Amino acid sequence: MTIDGVPQILLQSGTGSISLEPAASTVLWEHPWPGGPIVQPGLLANGGVLISTLGLSGGLDVRRLAVARGPDGWTLEERWTSTRLKPNFNDFVVHEGHAYGFDAVF
Repeated sequence: MTIDGVPQILLQSGTGSISLEPAASTVLWEHPWPGGPIVQPGLLANGGVLISTLGLSGGLDVRRLAVARGPDGWTLEERWTSTRLKPNFNDFVVHEGHAYGFDAVF
């Protein structure tokens, strides 16, 4: 994905999310959030990123991050976390400022 004009690779693991600069593999920013990743992150306008996490019984919640590049490097702000959309296996889509997807209820 490209944020603030900078191409980056966003990886998610059981410990959280990490963004890497593709050519040099340097870390641009990190966001700790325990759980298991299951779906692709979603890119929103103005550097917003939606990530999700997974528990043993399926999708748990979605979190919106505000990511920006400033004079001192990258800043990251958690805007909200919601349990109202729990993507599991199938990705969600972002359309006109709204996220749509399956809600995993087990």
